[in-house]
Amino acid sequence: MKVLKKIGTVLLASVLTLGMVACGSTTQDDKPVVRDPSDTSDYKMNEMTTINVGLSWNADWYYDGIDHQNNPVYDLYRSAENINVVNKFALPWDGYSQQITSGFITGDIPDAFFADQSMLDELIRNDLIVDMKPYYDLWATDELKETLEYNDGKNFAYAERDGKLYGIPAISDDCDRPILWIRSDWLANLNAKGVPAGETMYDKENNLRFHTDGPKTIEEFWDMAYAFALEDPDNDGVKNTYGLSLSKYLDDLSLPIFNAYGAYPDVIQKQEDGSYKNLALEPEVKEALRVLQTAVKDKVIPTDYYNWDGQAALSKAGNGVIGMAFAVPYSPLWPLNNALSNDKTGKADWIAAPMITADGSEFIPSRTLNATGYYVVRKGYEHPEVVIKMLNNMASRDPENEWYQGMYEVNSDPQNSNAINWMPIRLDRSTVNFERSSAFIKAIDAKNETGEYDISDIDLGDMPTWELVKRYEENRSFTDSPQGWAYWKTFMEGVPVAKSYGDNGSAGIYTDWIYPPTKTLKSKGPSLETMTNTFRINVISGKRSVDDFDQFVEDWLNGGGGQILLEMEKAGY
Repeated sequence: MKVLKKIGTVLLASVLTLGMVACGSTTQDDKPVVRDPSDTSDYKMNEMTTINVGLSWNADWYYDGIDHQNNPVYDLYRSAENINVVNKFALPWDGYSQQITSGFITGDIPDAFFADQSMLDELIRNDLIVDMKPYYDLWATDELKETLEYNDGKNFAYAERDGKLYGIPAISDDCDRPILWIRSDWLANLNAKGVPAGETMYDKENNLRFHTDGPKTIEEFWDMAYAFALEDPDNDGVKNTYGLSLSKYLDDLSLPIFNAYGAYPDVIQKQEDGSYKNLALEPEVKEALRVLQTAVKDKVIPTDYYNWDGQAALSKAGNGVIGMAFAVPYSPLWPLNNALSNDKTGKADWIAAPMITADGSEFIPSRTLNATGYYVVRKGYEHPEVVIKMLNNMASRDPENEWYQGMYEVNSDPQNSNAINWMPIRLDRSTVNFERSSAFIKAIDAKNETGEYDISDIDLGDMPTWELVKRYEENRSFTDSPQGWAYWKTFMEGVPVAKSYGDNGSAGIYTDWIYPPTKTLKSKGPSLETMTNTFRINVISGKRSVDDFDQFVEDWLNGGGGQILLEMEKAGY
């Protein structure tokens, strides 16, 4: 796979040429990109520099007295970075994307802005944006490189063309790995009833039917799901619960089941001979379809699951009718917290557990890149390095950094809870939530051992969250501190489980096709996707037999899929 090569620290070398001292890198439009020796700060421009941006915004992110142009974050750009950020336009996403699209024709685009993959393709095709690689080489700090290149440079691949880098990845935290959330109060109720005749005792060490920290085998996973659905786990005397929530899409709620059976239906995999294989066509998918079909038939999964997207499916867990759900680590913030808010017993709670596999091997989840798109710079803008310096500030953990200090002050005001959304160019460190979790756990472990919290690893900006975690740690009352419960569950249970799959960007299976669509993929891709989704839903819902899988594979290949895989191979990535 072609990825951006790792770039070492750039040291400014002084070369005297006709009285000018400069440092150079690759060229852009046959002009050398140089860093003047007077430009000694990676975080601040020497002089006030204006950059016109495109901003996607929602009105409810702002409060009386501020707006998308006049707010504390834009003030901080000027004071901490010497950058005057001016909105060329600020629109909700639909209007934003339309404005960018019209710029493909007129060439009238902001100096810098966010572009998704389809936008990026058109911007490159119309020769509207700068090769950012020399600017990245010369200005990016080690901290920025660490978070952008975290997954072996995969995030750069889509923006690379012919040795040039047309966009800097827009990075989000990488702890979004589906983990298993289980109603622990329901589990306790089932364990209290003992082991019904003919059922298995899974936790023999403690004489319990189920392990209280989550299933250890795939058999225990399914038996737990069936018990949640069929045995009145909430003790209300009514059959009104289900075992597992499922989405109609291949997303966080569905993929772990496939992964558990060694299936990766969301992955295009490159082979050693350079060809590509669609893993949605592999026989491992059949077994996952078979067990899901049975679970729907037995009403362990709600029979109308095919009406739900991921959010709707997960909300069922929050509504108190689902015993288990796959979701990201911060789901206690929503909607899992709703189960506790709506509970009348005062006992509702969730625990986080890792998923297990059918054969007992290590669970390896499907993964997606933690880049949501790319930050691009229009050709003709004089200072593309402004974007790199803005990102350098957001990657910095130095408490002496002016931006770091300023954002702490901004976030200290509860009114500014949406400050991250006010930024036209934003960044989250790839491992930021792993770091937060480790720091909070260290603090609490120290208290248990010495009687004093050790907060030495907690970032200044994370102190408000830590105070909420500490409050729940000390009283364990959801009623007293719902936010404390949510953050405690997120960082003390959820994130550690996500981290157990591996705390680096290679911890999982990615699709290998992360490049511009081929000709046939553009024309046939949507219909093939519909065919695949429809077949999967119909099988799980019992409308089609699992035995029809081989015919589906043939139809997919003959319907253009075979040609797509051939074009991928010929593309040479």
